[in-house]
Amino acid sequence: MLLARGLCKAVGGKCCAPLRVVEALGLLSSASSSTAPHQLVAHVTTEATATAAEIRPSSGVLVERLQRSLASLEEAKQAISHRTASFGPFGTSVLDPLEKVETKVREVYRDVEVPVTNFQGEDRGTAVLGGDVFNIPIRADIVHRVVVWQLAKRRQGTSSTKTRSTISGTGKKPYKQKGLGRARHGDLRGPQFRGGAIAHGPQPRDWEHKLNKKVRRLGLKAALSARLAEGRLLVFDSVTPASHKTKDFVQSVESLDGSKKVLVVDGRTVVNPVLQLASGNLPNVHLLPWQGLNVYSILQHDLLILHIDAVRRLEARLRTPINR
Repeated sequence: MLLARGLCKAVGGKCCAPLRVVEALGLLSSASSSTAPHQLVAHVTTEATATAAEIRPSSGVLVERLQRSLASLEEAKQAISHRTASFGPFGTSVLDPLEKVETKVREVYRDVEVPVTNFQGEDRGTAVLGGDVFNIPIRADIVHRVVVWQLAKRRQGTSSTKTRSTISGTGKKPYKQKGLGRARHGDLRGPQFRGGAIAHGPQPRDWEHKLNKKVRRLGLKAALSARLAEGRLLVFDSVTPASHKTKDFVQSVESLDGSKKVLVVDGRTVVNPVLQLASGNLPNVHLLPWQGLNVYSILQHDLLILHIDAVRRLEARLRTPINR
């Protein structure tokens, strides 16, 4: 468009559409369909320069217009060369859009290298955690919104009270309307009487409210990043304890920085059965499969233990585009 606009200025600017101007001058006929934008600009610039040199000196107005158009074309050449560094012919992207977004995100949030261990305290090397999942800015407001959404969603909403239309009792008028000096009543099922109804009491309802998927995803990322920044996130290559005995497992848990409440996230769909036997009687140790990890459970525990497979699956899930 910048090329056509410059050429349109060169011939007066009011003759026809920019594309037809380019075709009329014959400057696109020698350019192949695979020519890059900056090469096309260079080609047009060369042709326009030769055309300006051949014009007679008496045509001063046209020469000035061509000179202005050449200046515009040079600016367009610089802009296109700068913006098409990662683009193919005629501005078509040679990278997948998701790859470009992922590359930009990774440049902003750096990956984190953490040690890998197990319940026996052995050194099992290191692992790299994605910065776009485990090293984002901690948004306390987003975490609060997700927690409120979770607690509202888990409410049963079955609390119920009886109104004056549903309470058991007679509908007879207790006494006559006038003549006794008392307040007038139609029945004894009103909220002001003993055994009567409840005014404005709770009724069965659904407390769930909508929260966007991207907000829920951002809350989980913020909770994981907070635990990692606090040094309360451990990565294990295996969550299988040395023994299924609870006594031995307690010693292993107590050696983990003396944390009071521990959340272990397995990398499989079903939690390790040996781990379930070892921790079944411990009220401060809870187990979750990787797909069940949530913000509220993370905040409830002092220490978060992630299996390395759970880390990779969480990264893949949190990077998957949200279906609209």
